[in-house]
Amino acid sequence: MTNAPDDFRDTRDDREMREPRRNDRRDMKLDSRIPPHNVDAEASLLGSMMLDDSPVGLAIERELQAADFYKPAHQNIYGAIKALAAKLKGKPIDLLINNAGTLGDLPPQTVKTFEKATFETVLMTNVYGPLAVSEAFRENVAASQGKKIVALTSGLGSATLTQRRGGMYAYRASKGALNVSMRALAADLKPQGIIVGIVAPGMVETDLLAASGYKGPALKVNESVAGLMKVIDGVTLENNDKAVNYNGEVIPW
Repeated sequence: MTNAPDDFRDTRDDREMREPRRNDRRDMKLDSRIPPHNVDAEASLLGSMMLDDSPVGLAIERELQAADFYKPAHQNIYGAIKALAAKLKGKPIDLLINNAGTLGDLPPQTVKTFEKATFETVLMTNVYGPLAVSEAFRENVAASQGKKIVALTSGLGSATLTQRRGGMYAYRASKGALNVSMRALAADLKPQGIIVGIVAPGMVETDLLAASGYKGPALKVNESVAGLMKVIDGVTLENNDKAVNYNGEVIPW
């Protein structure tokens, strides 16, 4: 009998993550909507936060903590949403910028060395993170005068430009998925008058750019920000169907 690949082995840790916690928080009478009973359940909660803001309040009411989640990525996302939602409750937000992102380790993003964990981390951070944040503060944005949500993308997420060079599969996939997700979000939030834009900062002197191995000319942070401010100011409900670089150039899908 051949050994199963590592990804499919049913280890004790894997089984424990799928089985309900029988001893944790036994004094709390949680209904079936509130995880974390297992990994699937906690993912369902985070997913529901993207569809409706009521689960955020319900989870806080039931005293659910970030440490109750199994996966570190889930812990980080829930913890950040909970903290910010509490701090900004009831306050209008004119412009919400989803700026945080990760390049991820590059070796596991190349042919013959793919690693599932790296892909999960990059996609959760770069795609799920902006969607979860946008949903958590949707009502804050809707209550403002500016009514704008912006996500930072990259030319590396362009299928057209990818022909120039390979590699960085997880990061590229995450930015392509982010673009499509933000377009879907734009359609869903348009009835509320919320403008969802997709912009790119260009090649900026950052740790992420250095980690990518890029050796060419790069922008200073202030140059990129100045350009982004102009682009973001110009985004409307009528012209937000494109990904736009800091210099106003459209990035092809």
